[in-house]
Amino acid sequence: MEKLINIRKCKKDDADSVFEIICQLEGENPDVGDFNRVFLTNLENPEVHYIIAEFNSQIIGFASMHIQNLLHHTGKIAEIQELFIDPSHRNRGFGEELLWHLRDIAGSENCKHLEISCNIVRDKANLFFSNRGLNPTHRKFTERL
Repeated sequence: MEKLINIRKCKKDDADSVFEIICQLEGENPDVGDFNRVFLTNLENPEVHYIIAEFNSQIIGFASMHIQNLLHHTGKIAEIQELFIDPSHRNRGFGEELLWHLRDIAGSENCKHLEISCNIVRDKANLFFSNRGLNPTHRKFTERL
């Protein structure tokens, strides 16, 4: 099967595009200084994987995955924090390609589980993950501080 998109590691000069994606994903604009600090710090962290999806040399998607050793799993867990495809490019298999790419990274890192954080109000995203064999096994409780 021919690749539909180019998937690559995120670079420092992708910050503005990723910021726009995060604003669209979250429906709010975080402080750009705070965003840049976290973005640049995480780019240097080998346990954080920031991935860009390009179609016709245009950035159309972004995904992030954090890998950590968790005591209750007695090993490495990969957790996808963000996975976003521009709405004008959805339903074309691009999100699935990003997901498979992240699964491959998690496998190569010898992770025991792949987990995904997805807001419960994102019905289409939750269905997307469920249709690809990921099961909703946890509840996540949050409080803004």
